[in-house]
Amino acid sequence: MGDFESALRKHDWYYGYSDDQSYWARGVSQARSLNIMHKQSSCPYNMGKLQSWVFDMTLDNFIEDEPGKWYKEPKQKYASHVEEDVLLTKEEHDEISGWFIKNN
Repeated sequence: MGDFESALRKHDWYYGYSDDQSYWARGVSQARSLNIMHKQSSCPYNMGKLQSWVFDMTLDNFIEDEPGKWYKEPKQKYASHVEEDVLLTKEEHDEISGWFIKNN
């Protein structure tokens, strides 16, 4: 599982925004590898939850500045908001961390 956790942490989750075709292709290849590792590990968490876990996107690190729009604290001038459904509770974050510890 250590390889899967490491690959999740090293993955460029925003490769899809690249204008460089080779950079984008590498990201697609890494994403495919992650999906294979995800399946093989029988990980009970979907990739969206794992991405939120990698970025430590826990509810207590964010504030709802506008209805339905959550911003990481402290709010940066040009920061984009996220929807609440991508945020993890502290308990969810710890549960995912525990799963990786248990399955290493």
